[in-house]
Amino acid sequence: PELSAVEIKQYKFHFNKAINGHNVSKLNNLIAVGSELLADNKEIQDLLVHGDSIRSSVATLSAYHEQQKEGAPAPFPYHAATTFYKGSFEDLNSRLRNNRSLAEVDAVFAELEGLRADLPADFPEILKLQKELASVYLSQAEILLKQHKVRTAERVMQRANKLLLLTSA
Repeated sequence: PELSAVEIKQYKFHFNKAINGHNVSKLNNLIAVGSELLADNKEIQDLLVHGDSIRSSVATLSAYHEQQKEGAPAPFPYHAATTFYKGSFEDLNSRLRNNRSLAEVDAVFAELEGLRADLPADFPEILKLQKELASVYLSQAEILLKQHKVRTAERVMQRANKLLLLTSA
């Protein structure tokens, strides 16, 4: 059956939402449906290829975590993690570039902390985001000091220092 433009748009929305939300089971379902019903649509084909890449990354990361649970030494799968977390880092970088309110910067910091728990300290995207976040915090601290908001500036400087220490470690 031929799907309408609205239905295809909905499919793409849910597909991207599953990828960005790291919802593997939903992604698997959407890939199955897309492969069956939408395989001749060029836009959907590109999504399916990307979805397969994500699915492969998930399998690699899952195998790594299983090896870790069993106590077996295993190198971290950087390429798989880069593919899997690409959307998350793009979102965080975009939010940092486009909204520099202290509340939003703090929200990016909190999400970065969550990612740091799942990824090695030397993960390139972590290091890059930590440097950018530290720079933004230093700029925010400067603004706060000019506004005589010393306590808030001190907290912001502490975060910047923490990020810079993590980046140089």
